[in-house]
Amino acid sequence: MQLLYLLADRVGLFFFYFFTLLMLQAGAFLAYTLQNRFRDGKALPILISFASALLLHFLLLIAIVLAPAFGVQTVTLLPPLERLVGFASLALFIWAFASLTLHPTTRHTLLLLTLALALFIYLADALTWPSLSASQEYNTSVRALVWGLSSAFLGFGGALGALLGLGEPLSVGFFLALSLGHLLQALNPQGLQGMPLWVRWAELVAYPLLLLPLLRDLSSLPQPEESPQAAEALSFVKFYEAAYKGTFSIDLPVVMENVAVGIAKALNMPISFVLLMDEENPDLAHVAVFSDGGVKKFKLNLPQNPFLEEALRLSEPALIHDYASLRAWEQILGLKLQTLALSPIVSRGATLGLTGACSPEYYPLPEWQLKLLRTIAGEMRLAMERARIYHSLERKIEDLSWEIRNKEKLITRYESLLKEAKEQRAEESQEIFDRVAFLEERTKELEAALEKARQEAEELKAQAMAESAKAKALQEQLKSLVEKGKPSDEFLNSIPIGLIVADATGKVSWCNETAEELLGWPLKEFSGQPLSSLSDSPQWLAAVEKILAGESRAIALLEIGKKTLRAELAHSGSNVFLTLSDVTAEVEAARNKDRLMASLASDIRNPLTIIIGYTDLLLSESVGLVGEMQRRFLLKIKAAVEKLHKFVNDLLNLAALESGSFSLKFTLVEVEELLGETMALVRAQMEAAGVKLEAKVQEGLPPIEVDFDSIRYTLSTLLSNAIACSPPGSTVRVEITAEPPEGKPDFRKVAVTDAGGGIASEDLSAVFTRFAFPNQSLIRGLGEKGVGLSLVKTLVELHGGRIWAESTMGVGTTFFVLLPFRQENSVSEGKGWEKEDTK
Repeated sequence: MQLLYLLADRVGLFFFYFFTLLMLQAGAFLAYTLQNRFRDGKALPILISFASALLLHFLLLIAIVLAPAFGVQTVTLLPPLERLVGFASLALFIWAFASLTLHPTTRHTLLLLTLALALFIYLADALTWPSLSASQEYNTSVRALVWGLSSAFLGFGGALGALLGLGEPLSVGFFLALSLGHLLQALNPQGLQGMPLWVRWAELVAYPLLLLPLLRDLSSLPQPEESPQAAEALSFVKFYEAAYKGTFSIDLPVVMENVAVGIAKALNMPISFVLLMDEENPDLAHVAVFSDGGVKKFKLNLPQNPFLEEALRLSEPALIHDYASLRAWEQILGLKLQTLALSPIVSRGATLGLTGACSPEYYPLPEWQLKLLRTIAGEMRLAMERARIYHSLERKIEDLSWEIRNKEKLITRYESLLKEAKEQRAEESQEIFDRVAFLEERTKELEAALEKARQEAEELKAQAMAESAKAKALQEQLKSLVEKGKPSDEFLNSIPIGLIVADATGKVSWCNETAEELLGWPLKEFSGQPLSSLSDSPQWLAAVEKILAGESRAIALLEIGKKTLRAELAHSGSNVFLTLSDVTAEVEAARNKDRLMASLASDIRNPLTIIIGYTDLLLSESVGLVGEMQRRFLLKIKAAVEKLHKFVNDLLNLAALESGSFSLKFTLVEVEELLGETMALVRAQMEAAGVKLEAKVQEGLPPIEVDFDSIRYTLSTLLSNAIACSPPGSTVRVEITAEPPEGKPDFRKVAVTDAGGGIASEDLSAVFTRFAFPNQSLIRGLGEKGVGLSLVKTLVELHGGRIWAESTMGVGTTFFVLLPFRQENSVSEGKGWEKEDTK
């Protein structure tokens, strides 16, 4: 079937029309020769039929070429017209070859009636087909069936008439071939845009069958006295007989051999040759020489024969007379020459080779023989083009066959993989749903534990505030007593908190009994010692330094043995008072809470990571196609799980910060790279929320010195907060610019703006407080309701930067982050963060 459709493309159409017109022209020429040379009355109808069929096919070709110029579509014009030409040509050949037993009047009448019927059918078809051509294929229509069956019936009648009349097998074969082509086209329509491919192939087979009887008759009849015209015709016939088989071969060496033989026979010359350029090597030529009844072939190196360049530049046939050229050709051919005629083989302006005729004696070739040599060169060109087309089609067929086999293997493989993927996907989906259910349970447990821990934290905070208020009241009472006069030791020892008095330089001068019990040291052991000697904790040393530097109040935690003491320093005149209270139970409870939260968060984070990975795998469609509704569900699952994953990471980071194990590793980071990775982290949340994201980075910003993970977390938290509080269809904007320096180093300013409707001014101060829930019942002003913004504030401050928020009610909120361009300390070792008082 692929071979059948070779006549449907442009190359196949060119070959079909060229071959058909050539066969009809040859038939007309042969019939004309028979009629003029032998005055054979039977040749006249044959000449008329071939000439009429040639004219019909030529008019068909002209109509195809000119139709687009007049705005007529080929698909509406060609199918009916081609059926008419085929039917009328078949009727003409039946009239000429298959109805000889009938009376001439009957023959002519039947021909006219048949042609009139064909014309009537064509007019009915041509007038109604254009309105139906857009919605129907011509080959499958009833009208094509009528044409096909009528032509098949007509061809079968022609075969029967030829068998009964002439008894000529080739003529019978001609009509049977055409009848079979029309019948196949009617019963098994093949072709595009109304092309009758079965009929075209049948014509390619049938027309040569009709020429062979004419060639036989021309050679078998007695020869009259030869004239120049007759010699020319006879030479053409000889060439046609000799080269017909070779020129239609697809094997170029065979074509060269047969053409060389045909030249010698057609021109009646003892020596002839064909020279063809090698397609791959321009310095090589192939030569076939006919002489002494045989053909020899060899290859020729063109650079070693420079005189051939002049011969290859010929545009018309020419006789070579000069002595030097003849001697050069003698060396190539190995024969003595006195006469040499050359004709170039030209295709698309390029010379492909030469055809030549030679004689060892002087022989004046007439003009018609040179023209015949040019015709032979043209036939050689056509043979080469046909061979190229065939080899090209053969390669295409091989490539297509190979590709089809591979496609079939791939289809089988993909079907197997798809089946496995569906099964695996079903198992993974069930596993994901099971894990989501498990995480929901664990999340409820975590929320309950978190709520309990929050309540305990509030209670501890209230207790700490009460203790602090009590200590402050006692400090105020003590300060009042000191101003009035030195209080008694009995009164100071009765105070329920530890009290240590130091002079303005920070040296201990006195302490009460409660302080001795809390510290576990008698007064005499540390009397006169500096306050800084009580502990080597950096937090305590910093508090002492602050109070001695003139600050009114400082607070720190002291680790004394297994006790945790809350130490508060205050000035009173020339003395420094230190109050101590035991907060061991409160601190241990807070630590237990942190350990519990970190443990729960760590247990949940691993399955969350697995779910995110499997969700990304499903969304990538690497294990199977995902429907639109399934994709929406998966995006919602991913957004929810990533939100939970972020919350768990926040809890773990919070635990690391409070344990003092968190450290910063500063490196030089490109701002665009940092922002690009951050946007990738929030893309799923952004798509699920239906929010657009616009990013703008000032050009020419050099790398900034930051901890990459910490600042990426900062930006992702701010963007996630902005997306969460912005309505669908709105736009979140992030902008990074260089802030004019307020000193050294200069700063980079990050601004993240949402469309959440703004945050009330009384709530702005609490947005960076852990677990703050601003009361916004009508406006979604803040998306973050956990520890994220609190961690962000801590991380920014660890970088030596600053973060704040500005809001416009009814519009939105902008979070600003100001980061130093360079860190003051070395970045090679990382920057640790010490635990602070979170109470």
